[in-house]
Amino acid sequence: MKIGNLTALLLLVLSGIGAAWADGGIELTMVAQEQIISQDANGKQVITLTNPTSVVPGDTIVYTTHYRNKGKVIAENVVITNPIPSDTAYITHSASQANASVSYSVDGGKQFDTPANLTITGSDGKPRPATANDYSHIRWTLKSIAPDASGSVNFHALVR
Repeated sequence: MKIGNLTALLLLVLSGIGAAWADGGIELTMVAQEQIISQDANGKQVITLTNPTSVVPGDTIVYTTHYRNKGKVIAENVVITNPIPSDTAYITHSASQANASVSYSVDGGKQFDTPANLTITGSDGKPRPATANDYSHIRWTLKSIAPDASGSVNFHALVR
């Protein structure tokens, strides 16, 4: 699969940023990189992120969204939502961002909740707890972003 196809599937949604958006806004930049794990001469594990042109099943892709408040006022309750590409599976506990709450969706991004509260209908027609393989979207809610402040959120996904 071409890596460009993966990034083209991602959609970033911002909401709740009020005056900061009108005052210059939140700037977003998305990067998708392949994670390569190797060992150095001493046998120590080394993790490298590369910009591949294609990936194969079993590869890990790290999706990073960089943000910056270009406004002159604090942006409050900033929400960043990323769909998880359908040809990948979210890797459990890989979503990262200090000072943000993380929630997930299993219904195409209509509703979000914590993993413990997510259920789907199993093949037997009965509800079952959702797993990371069932997630369709991930959402970060950042309490605030100061003027000219920047940071990033990311998650890892396994190519199916």
